[in-house]
Amino acid sequence: MKKVLFQCLMLWTLPLAAQEDSIQWATKVLEVSSEFTNERNPTSQAFRAIQALGEPSTMPSNQENGAAWAPQKQDAGQEYIKVGFAKAMKINQVLINEAANGGAITKVEVYNTTNRVILVYDAELQPLNKGGFINIILKQTLEDIIAVKITLNTQKIAGTNQIDAIGIAYLKEKYLPKINLIADLQIDRKPENLGTKVNSKYQEIAPVVNPEGTKLYFTRSRHPQNTLNPDKQDIWWVDILNDSIISSAKNLGSPINTAQHNSCFPINSTKKLLLNNIYNSDGTLEKGLSTSELDMKGKWSKPKQVVIKDYYNLNTYSEFFMSGDEKYLLMTVERRDTYGGKDIYVAFKQKNGSYSQPQNIGKTVNTGASETSPFLYADNRTLFFSSMGHRGYGSNDIFVSYRLDDTWTNWSEPQNLGPWINTPEWDAYISMPNSGKYIYFASYKDSLGDADIFRAKLSEENRGILFQQK
Repeated sequence: MKKVLFQCLMLWTLPLAAQEDSIQWATKVLEVSSEFTNERNPTSQAFRAIQALGEPSTMPSNQENGAAWAPQKQDAGQEYIKVGFAKAMKINQVLINEAANGGAITKVEVYNTTNRVILVYDAELQPLNKGGFINIILKQTLEDIIAVKITLNTQKIAGTNQIDAIGIAYLKEKYLPKINLIADLQIDRKPENLGTKVNSKYQEIAPVVNPEGTKLYFTRSRHPQNTLNPDKQDIWWVDILNDSIISSAKNLGSPINTAQHNSCFPINSTKKLLLNNIYNSDGTLEKGLSTSELDMKGKWSKPKQVVIKDYYNLNTYSEFFMSGDEKYLLMTVERRDTYGGKDIYVAFKQKNGSYSQPQNIGKTVNTGASETSPFLYADNRTLFFSSMGHRGYGSNDIFVSYRLDDTWTNWSEPQNLGPWINTPEWDAYISMPNSGKYIYFASYKDSLGDADIFRAKLSEENRGILFQQK
């Protein structure tokens, strides 16, 4: 195998011949020095070499992401990945998306159809790139390129060095990845922090607003007034009248709050709460799901288990959503057919009141990273969720996708809700009243301490755009 040194520059130096713009992202892994594997869930695809295939999943950051390839060990020295493309093509750019701790790339080589190696980047000959999205723009167009190999020195940059996407292109302009936004969605005002009636210096997450928008439940962590054990989580609530919070938050109390971690999830119901965990008769909790009903006296019943066939979760965390008619149960769990960390699954109510075995809703929505906090709007087709595995503004963003048929595996490409909702930090846990007038969510940006509950108001026009109403 003959290796040729081909100099490249980060600017155009020769005019381009007439040719259509074209771009390809890697479709197969040809070689890899090592890849991270999850000992808890060996079938997980998170951090595997296959995560370097396809178009960019994430925007570069310094946060590890399961939607990108990571070598098995940090600081091990030389690591490499070689990928192939669906067809050979003339190129003038090599594209690399570094997902985390960029700057470790020492060498980039491309291969033509005769397996000739052409060096297009050498850190010893050029300044080391600081990391992020890299455009290697070639001084001269190369013919018939079919593969790319990237070599890293993982001792150069601390932390886990990750590659998310590798592409080859013939383009007249420099390529940069873009966030997939909802066209025309504009939120006029900055989201509102719900203030001290709801938020505190402690952590408030997982807002659950009832269908009428008159009550808001949420999960509060390590508050001194948490029931029995201030070091755990409890569920709190407030009343809403004419869109205003009219009372300070109250602890929901027993039998829902116990000495262990307690939290709730969205359910499109006025008289039911969807609760994390199974409440055992001896007072202990175990992984699973329960519901509690509000009686005529305004008291909540003892939580009752929601039975799900073959339910298990290999992850420490989970989130759920139940539709108002209780036909559909969404959950984020890690199972043996999960693409990455946690995926979104759906289960269907059976005649005996239990739910079917969870079904993965597919890789259009789910990624090699974790998906969290699903919320299905009242139309049962508009899905909101948060994820690290789709291009966004921060470590975790909120997205929307639309169910296209009754298989529950056919979804539209997820769209980011935009910088009006998402911030450079962590944003998740969406909930909405049936009116669609407000989006409630949790964020660390501009909080009173830890995470807080926020809401953004949607105009009638925005509701039409977001829910695809004609």
